[in-house]
Order: sequence, then C-alpha cells, then structure tokens
Amino acid sequence: MRLLFITLLGVCVAGCTVDIPNGVFGCLDDSECPSGFMCWSDFRCYDTPDPGCQPQSCEQIIDIFEFVGVTVECGDLPDGCGSTRPCDTCESGETCGGTAGSNEFLCCAPGECEVDPCIEAGAQCDSISGGFYCGTCSDNGFVGYQCIANQCVCDDVFEDNDTADLSTNLCELFTSLDLSICKDGVARLPVGVPYGQEFEGLPVTFDSEEDADWFVLPTNSKNVRVEAAFEGDIVETFIGFTCVNSGQPVVLCDDGDRATIEGVKGCVGKDLTAFAGCQSPIAGSRVRVFIRALPGDWEPECQTYDGFVGVSKIADGDIEEIIAGDDG
Repeated sequence: MRLLFITLLGVCVAGCTVDIPNGVFGCLDDSECPSGFMCWSDFRCYDTPDPGCQPQSCEQIIDIFEFVGVTVECGDLPDGCGSTRPCDTCESGETCGGTAGSNEFLCCAPGECEVDPCIEAGAQCDSISGGFYCGTCSDNGFVGYQCIANQCVCDDVFEDNDTADLSTNLCELFTSLDLSICKDGVARLPVGVPYGQEFEGLPVTFDSEEDADWFVLPTNSKNVRVEAAFEGDIVETFIGFTCVNSGQPVVLCDDGDRATIEGVKGCVGKDLTAFAGCQSPIAGSRVRVFIRALPGDWEPECQTYDGFVGVSKIADGDIEEIIAGDDG
C-alpha cells in the first residue's frame, strides 16, 4: 500500500494535488498511512481520528438477528460494542416477554408467552400444585426413567440390591399395597393360597448393563412353589432358595436350568417356575426365596421393568414330588 502511495506521488510535480480517498490504504499503525491520515481499528487509513466502536441502532440489531434466522422484537439487545440497548417495537397492549416474562425478546399480547408452570416449578413429570400436569418422564424425553418427587431419575430407591446379601425384602417393597400376608418382613403363606404381587409402577430400575437386582422373600413355609416373570429388557431371571434352620434346599426347576449363584441354589432362565423344600427334623425349618433380574440388550441410559412374583405354600405330603424330581 505504501508503494502505491509513493507511485502516486511520483507522477506529480510541484503544484500537483493528490486527492487520497479514505479507506484506500491498509495499515497496521499510523506510520503506514499517508501524511495526515490515521490508522483506524479496521486497519485502513482515514483523514479523521478513529471514532471507535459505533453502537448499532435497534433497527440494525433486529435486522442482523433476522438475517441469521432469529426473531427478536424487544428487550435489552446486544449493541455490537459489548453492551446492550433497550429496544421496544411492541404495539399498544403488548408486553415484551409476556406477563410472566418468558420469551423475553418477543412482543406478546395478553395471555400469550406465559411461562410454563412446570418449567417455572422445575418439575419434569407428574402433577404439581395448582392442578397442572407435567406429563410422564417418557413424554418429556426421559425414556426408562422413574418419576420421583416431580423429577425423572434413574436411581431407584433400592439401588443397593446388587448382591444376594443386599437383597430387597419383597414385603418391604410392596408396603404400599395390601399385603396383610406379610408380617415383620415374613410372608406367612396359607396352604393353597398364593402370594403374588406385580412390580408394575414400582421404582425398580437398571441404571447400567452391569446392574443386577436381588429380592428376597422370607416365608414361614418349608415347601414352596415360586413363579417369576419380568417384562422389559430382562435377559435373565433367577429364582433361588436357602433354608433357615436347615441345610441345602431340594430344588426342582419346572422351567429353566439349575444354577447356584452367590451360594444360592436355584433355577435360571426367562419366565420361571420352581419348587423348593427344606427337609429337616429341626423345628422352624423354612424357605427363604430369592429373585434376581439382570438387564438385557442395553440401549438407553436407564431401564425400568415390570414383573410378577408368585409364591405359594406346598403341603408336606406333596414335597415327595419335589424330592423325586431332584436328581442331585
């Protein structure tokens, strides 16, 4: 650029006046500009001092936002110089952002642009005060999550039941239901009357592909029949048994295969039916039932599941069938 300036001077002789327009010459500082010119912040030479950043008008700001596909009409808008400028294009009767202050850059007629009461309350699901319903977790994009206290969460309230020793007592799990059969955490099973409860609607959740959920049901019987069926991405179900005041139980798997997991003898498969008996002359011998569920194909970050567990007492005379069916 300086070479161009020198060349222009070279074609002039004494008395020649060179009219240099503003913004023609590029520069890094004033020394690179023609005499009397100054280097502005846009790195060009001008014959007046740099006025600095010029804040944009509301019309300019709105036009710039519209150019990039964003509609703004009012509010404190960025002026292009690191500050904001109050703008208001709203018509009579309209308010900027609506009466509740949402959509803060739009003009809203009365009743429009109201804040969603669920968003205002920070609720992700279920009902809130005032009679507003915020939908289910699945409705709001939290597939597989449980709604607890208006929040969609993956951790269930029995999240520590990953081993047999930490099994959740089914009597405690269903305390909100009619379980007169449970007393002091023990299922007191009458002969021929099955104890059965569904998991549907309960906060039972897998939060990783390594998660395992263990449940236990202490009973007052030494001979039992157990069914377990789960819905959802359950890859494996286990029904197991231990004996209280006795040795190892005799187990018959009507469905599934025999297995011993964490020292608990039982049956493994999908939907299972199993029988067990604790044969001991010692008074008070009784069966403790274990159920374990494992997740299947892992896709979402959180999986809930439903299921059914049924337990019934078998009369002492019928236990011979169990013993006969047990081959070791």
